Amino acid sequence: MEEEILSTPQQPEEAEVVDIQFRTGQKVYYFDPAGLQIKTGDHVIIDTARGPEFGICARGNHTIPMKDV
Repeated sequence: MEEEILSTPQQPEEAEVVDIQFRTGQKVYYFDPAGLQIKTGDHVIIDTARGPEFGICARGNHTIPMKDV
């Protein structure tokens, strides 16, 4: 009788994000770039819980630990 080995899918250790700021001097939020290459200073429209919002990229594509997402 063969034993079936069940493997648990592992979480990636890091996630790719971009930092977006909606108002100067306010909090910076992480967003998934969805395969786009976004650079610091780029203007973006982000779909948020409040609907589409304009923001500025405070830091382009980079990775962070999953625990920080």
